[in-house]
Amino acid sequence: MKKGSEHQVIEKLVCAERVVRETLASNDVHVVARPMTIETNLSSRPVVVTLPLRDVTLPTNAAERQAFLASLAVFIEHTDGEKKVVHPEVVTMQDGKPGLRFTVEKFSTFTIIQVAKEAEGTHAAYIQGFPDGTFGPDKNVTRAQVAFMLARILGYTEEQVKQAPFKDVQTNHPAAGAIAFVKEQGIMNGDNEGNFHAGANITRAEMATVVSNFKELAVEENIALTFKDTKGHWAQWIIEANRAAGIINGLDNDRFAPNAALTRAQAVVMINRMFERGPLHGVTTPSFPDVKMTHWAFKEIEEAASTHSYYVDKDGNEQLAE
Repeated sequence: MKKGSEHQVIEKLVCAERVVRETLASNDVHVVARPMTIETNLSSRPVVVTLPLRDVTLPTNAAERQAFLASLAVFIEHTDGEKKVVHPEVVTMQDGKPGLRFTVEKFSTFTIIQVAKEAEGTHAAYIQGFPDGTFGPDKNVTRAQVAFMLARILGYTEEQVKQAPFKDVQTNHPAAGAIAFVKEQGIMNGDNEGNFHAGANITRAEMATVVSNFKELAVEENIALTFKDTKGHWAQWIIEANRAAGIINGLDNDRFAPNAALTRAQAVVMINRMFERGPLHGVTTPSFPDVKMTHWAFKEIEEAASTHSYYVDKDGNEQLAE
């Protein structure tokens, strides 16, 4: 449909269609490229159609380009009056340009549309970098630092502590308030002697226990162990509960390394899953110079590093909202 007047009529009709608003869960829909009418004698049989993205300016940034293509759908109006919206597969055509592929059994008018996703929520940042601006993803994280992270997420505000939360954490300790807070929440506990060990590196097993406490995981005993190095460990069943809940995957060769110190990157991943946050897609500018976009935990760290609005796409991924 080359005429501008036809294009405008189609755009008004498409944006007003109830099936479009309900399928895409948005009232902010735009027509992309020219609507197309295809006529053929093929009917009542599945046919694969690929619509080229002509006269469409695509973002040059790879992440933005991917987000744009993921926001596209196709509105189909058949000659028999049936109307539907399909989510196409993005493919590369012979000329190297992208196209939208889908399957139909009837032919009529096809209109490529874009849905502008509205923010579904906001996540507050809970981690900070070092004074030099770096994050230090491979550095270890202390028990006090984890207490700070959890307290921030749960809405803790700095308050003066009147009573020492643990024998080795006095009221003047920098993390005393956060530690007292997570203790009251039943998330982090001390040892049998009443000490918290704030400055000690938190181990992977201890972090699994923190997750289990918060999510109240069902910890089953005497089940088959899925890690080679947790048998007989005090947290073996807690670790298995974490794996069953999708919080942890372990390291290579089916190991968990329960006594190893948790790194800052690993802590962020576990905390994100603990609170069902991220990983955050659509970020194009790294927050830290030592965490590039190619880093294995880049999206997880970005989820934790900045306060942001987000929406969830059709694949269940958390996307950065404009």
